[in-house]
Amino acid sequence: MSWWKPLVVILVPPLAMVVLQVLLYQLVGVIEGSDDPMSATLTPLKFLAVNLSIATAGVLAILLLVWIAKVPWRSLISAPRAFDARRLTYYLIAAMLLVGAGIGVVALVAPDAPGWTAFGVTGTTVGMLVIVVLSTPVQAVGEELMFRSAVLPAAASWVRAVRPALVVGLVVSGLGFAVVHGSADPWLFGYYTVIGISTGLMAIISRGIEAPVAFHVANNVLFTTVNTVMADGEAFAIDRSTDSGDASLLILGGVNVAMVVLVWLHERRARAARAGRPAGSIKPSVVGEGVHPVGQLFGREEGLEVADCLGRRAPHLVRAPGADRAAVVQQPVEQLQGDGIHPTVEPGGVHQREQALPAGLRVRRA
Repeated sequence: MSWWKPLVVILVPPLAMVVLQVLLYQLVGVIEGSDDPMSATLTPLKFLAVNLSIATAGVLAILLLVWIAKVPWRSLISAPRAFDARRLTYYLIAAMLLVGAGIGVVALVAPDAPGWTAFGVTGTTVGMLVIVVLSTPVQAVGEELMFRSAVLPAAASWVRAVRPALVVGLVVSGLGFAVVHGSADPWLFGYYTVIGISTGLMAIISRGIEAPVAFHVANNVLFTTVNTVMADGEAFAIDRSTDSGDASLLILGGVNVAMVVLVWLHERRARAARAGRPAGSIKPSVVGEGVHPVGQLFGREEGLEVADCLGRRAPHLVRAPGADRAAVVQQPVEQLQGDGIHPTVEPGGVHQREQALPAGLRVRRA
């Protein structure tokens, strides 16, 4: 796809999110009679406005990529497999335990760092908790759709080789995620970048957005809940100005890394179980089974079909000229790799594979 088309996917949804959030803030200001509707203090209605604007931008990002790249929207959620609710549940439980542990450690070693004041419950607290439970999961899904399902593969389509494409997609989506959080503090900006890259790795390793969505939901729900109940019954403010972060964010960055490792180990065991082999026999590789969102799975079984970055099937079946049409064999991945698979970007932004096949063999599309 043309070089400028990924820019549309990368830039338009965040800009739409900002515009919609400003408009909703103005509406909330009218409803609440506020003199400063753009203040950083989050009332329940302003928090709802934030969450709705992000969720809307996420859906817009998916629609743009589907329209521009001509790919099915399901392939942007998980590919080549279907969406897995059990995966989502497993990772959600694991993420809640990890994030909860991280919050506990921060409370012990740096209790003043998050800006907590005192425990308190008022009508404002209850209203915030209701909004957190009902809308924060939707907000987290919106961010994952925007940055992991759309921005990551869109940016990766600029590069033809698979490994560099992965790096470009991760870096652009991670930095974009940090930028939209609007922090001028280097600690916070770095922390948001770590979140963006970590959730991108979760999506690549697990071939879907269940793991990053689960982690994002657990992170945002738990942190916002704690911030709410520790605001002494008042609306709390989000401070992302310079000097608002500190080294305690390294603890939370470690939680992100721990979740990536957990996802890698779980997916490795799951692949080994499907293949009927010990987990240690599955060797990491970036060539093999198609994977969401940019097409290569770290650790694949032999003999799996070669698929492109957004889940479409690539040429993978070959047969000798003159052979019976039923005598079609599927080349193992290693044989195709040895025959010189070369990733390219075709119109639509989809990474396909060109194969230099041995004499006497030709490609047949599935």
